[in-house]
Order: sequence, then structure tokens, then C-alpha cells
Amino acid sequence: LRKFMRDNHVSAALARRIWHTYRHQTSATEKKLRKQDIDCLLQMPLQLQMQLSAELYTPAMQHLPVFATAAKCHADELAIICHASLSEHPGFPSQEVFHCNIRTDSAICLLHGSMGYRSTKLSTGKIDVREFEWVCEGALWRTWRTR
Repeated sequence: LRKFMRDNHVSAALARRIWHTYRHQTSATEKKLRKQDIDCLLQMPLQLQMQLSAELYTPAMQHLPVFATAAKCHADELAIICHASLSEHPGFPSQEVFHCNIRTDSAICLLHGSMGYRSTKLSTGKIDVREFEWVCEGALWRTWRTR
């Protein structure tokens, strides 16, 4: 990293910000294993994979009213939705999840940790997102552009 910045004449101010972010991101050494990280789980029969997905993701789904209702009325279909439509993506400190005016086709439900949502359009400037809160859920229903 140091060689890259030197060879490409990155300004000292930007290099300091990059180093700070790099150190902050790499200090979180413990990573949560995801089901897609374990090969033997991907080789299991589809029915078992769907049951596992439902058990992993239903708690998060319960926090969005449409899925909470679906869980009561159509529990079998919810397992299919969890398996086919949901996946985990680990975040890291200082990660930017959205960029301005970008089309997105997915929503985010925070499963672990915390996340800050900043926008110049917010009167408070920042909203703290807690576990099991959804962000950008409008993307589930229509074409969505971040602002």
C-alpha cells in the first residue's frame, strides 16, 4: 500500500486518510462465518439448505411487516424466499454502503453491530441503524435510486 501511494504520488493528506481507514478496517480480525463460506453446507440437500436459511434469516424478516405476515400465513414459502433471495455480506468499519444517485435492487437488514446512515438531506445529518433494522427497503418493491 505504501509503495502504491508513493509510486502514484498520492497526496500526503489523502495517504493519511487511507492509512487511518486501512488500520481501522484491519483491526477487526475476527470475522463471522457465513453459510456461503462453508463448502459442505452448499452441498447439502436443497430442503436442508432452505430450512437453514429460514432459521438464519427469519428473525430479520420478522421486522418487516410484509414478511412477518407472510411468516404467519405461508411459512413454507418464507423458507424459499430466505434461501433464494437473502445472503449475508460482512461489513467493515468506514465502509460506504450507498453512493449518491446509484440504482440499487437490494435492501439491507443489519444483523450484527451498528451502522451510521449519513445524508445531507437528513435534518440530523446522521441516523444510527441498529440490529434488525432495514435500510433501503423500497428497493424490494420498485426501482430505487439512492439519494
